[in-house]
Amino acid sequence: MKRTATAVVLLLATTAVASAHDYRGYGTSDIDARRANQMRRIEDGRRSGQLSWREYRFLRREQAHIAYDERRARADGYVS
Repeated sequence: MKRTATAVVLLLATTAVASAHDYRGYGTSDIDARRANQMRRIEDGRRSGQLSWREYRFLRREQAHIAYDERRARADGYVS
């Protein structure tokens, strides 16, 4: 329960920080690098035991949704 609460707080904090960040001037390659870094951190957290399988699957699914949204945006030809 404590790990879940910690993961939720961490997720909300990173979401708040990410939404407050000014992304103007960032290209898609910078965003891809950020996503790769997040995936590395998720994998490291799972290997070290800091994330449970449930938290790991949730974060991986969330990353998959982000990738899907990005692919849809690229298909339109406009990524903001």
